[in-house]
Amino acid sequence: MLKTVESADSHFCFRAKLLACVERGIAEFEGANKEVYDLDALITELPAQKQSSNTDRLLFNSDEVHLGQKVTTKTHLCFESRFESGNLRKAFQISSKEYDLILMPDVNSTRHHQWFYFEVSNMEANVPYVFNIVNCEKQNSQFNYGMKPIMYSVREAILGRPGWVRVGTDICYYRNCYQNPSSRKPRSYLTTTFKITFPHSYDVCYIAYHYPYTYSQLLAHIWKWSQTVDPASIYFRAESVCLSLNKNETPLITITAPESDTNPIVMREIIFLTARVHPGESNSSWVMHGTLEKLLSSSSAAVSLRSKFVFKIVPMLNMEGVINGCHRCGLTDEDLNRRWSNPNQHLHPVIYHTKGLLEYCVYVLKKPPYVFCDYHGHSRHKNVFLYGCSNSDSWCETDRSVPDNPADYLLLPQLMQHFSPAFALQLCSFSIERGRESTARVTLWREFGIKRSYTMESSYCGFDQGLYEGHHVDIIRLKEIGEHFCDALACLHNEPYWRTDVIPFSAGSLRLDLQGGLPQSVLEVSESERSDCSECEEHC
Repeated sequence: MLKTVESADSHFCFRAKLLACVERGIAEFEGANKEVYDLDALITELPAQKQSSNTDRLLFNSDEVHLGQKVTTKTHLCFESRFESGNLRKAFQISSKEYDLILMPDVNSTRHHQWFYFEVSNMEANVPYVFNIVNCEKQNSQFNYGMKPIMYSVREAILGRPGWVRVGTDICYYRNCYQNPSSRKPRSYLTTTFKITFPHSYDVCYIAYHYPYTYSQLLAHIWKWSQTVDPASIYFRAESVCLSLNKNETPLITITAPESDTNPIVMREIIFLTARVHPGESNSSWVMHGTLEKLLSSSSAAVSLRSKFVFKIVPMLNMEGVINGCHRCGLTDEDLNRRWSNPNQHLHPVIYHTKGLLEYCVYVLKKPPYVFCDYHGHSRHKNVFLYGCSNSDSWCETDRSVPDNPADYLLLPQLMQHFSPAFALQLCSFSIERGRESTARVTLWREFGIKRSYTMESSYCGFDQGLYEGHHVDIIRLKEIGEHFCDALACLHNEPYWRTDVIPFSAGSLRLDLQGGLPQSVLEVSESERSDCSECEEHC
């Protein structure tokens, strides 16, 4: 269950943690800190390791072999992050059971420390260990409002209970005494601190900010689907839209119903979906996974969708960032969701070629996508919500002079509110801000005239409303959100379908809601929230 840090308690927690941080800084000069993990040194040693016959062991997972084995030469925890999406840079033992951790910045950057994913071993059971991640940058976090990190135990997996679980006590997110030299203004780093009591001695555990979803996982799932899909009922094709900067293939998935004389593919509308432009938003990949599973299922909604639409899906726009454990950017220290208006073929190949595919749909096929949606994760809000585009709520006077039909962009959120208990209509926003012009949502709405162009945001934390109120989000709920998005799409294209008892309100009342519009809080973001979003690069 989620438990918010209350204001009085939080002030006491922040003060106590900051004083402890200052005391440790003073003690540092007395040699109190002991470096127990240094990724930089390990990478420097790598060329020498290549001369060894044991070089290939780095390519294999030997966790099960190490279970139950104490490293007798070390009196501290052992750390590792040399695996896909791992990003721990240094670890310092500051007391017998407390560790300060430093995260890697995004590649070719000195910023964007938030996502974390690392391995820990050589622990004693039933002993509380404190972990302080000391170089976080966002000015606030859901860690202060009930969110917990997650852990995967190899021992639990061997015992038949595999999976990621929420863990941690004494969780707090606070400003520390370390200065951030990469900040435009003088600003301190922030610390994420939590305490974990491991259930098994000498286990191998993985600790992460959110449920990882790696590039390798995506490729494995695509291969599995390609082997199991029935071609008689589902057209499924996976191909590479382009090569990334590091020569990794960018999967493009096409899903529809097989061609028939009565329903030729050329006559079907296109729905274009993308995800994971920000590599630290692994929740977006799990939502996309749920969407793909739904579209490949035999449910009536999936059959209807496949018969009416051709789905073009790019499930991972920033695989380089995912592979390297980045939070916001890829290899060029650029937010790829700010490059849609003018992508560079050589620096931003995935965005460039994905936009090129959309241009082909619009100008050659003469079929602007019926719906475009880019899946994201949000670190400041709970629940799930959509950002869309409305002429009447645009920063641009020219946009406001052109009347639009609210039904074009409001119906899908209304349907999502019906189908998904996780969806919060009151958090939806349809404003177009000048600083968001180069995002996928706004660029494709403006350049290609896609009326239903959305960003779907899902919380890292959990829910504060409805059926799931007070609960953390998990993989099951994330995939469920993707499934419910398909249910909403199935209704969106078929007005007689949502006029029936499937939607428990009449078409007349729905039209009334749309004509009257949504509350002002839904249609626009407050000035204070806008400043928060700009500061933390949210509101994608």
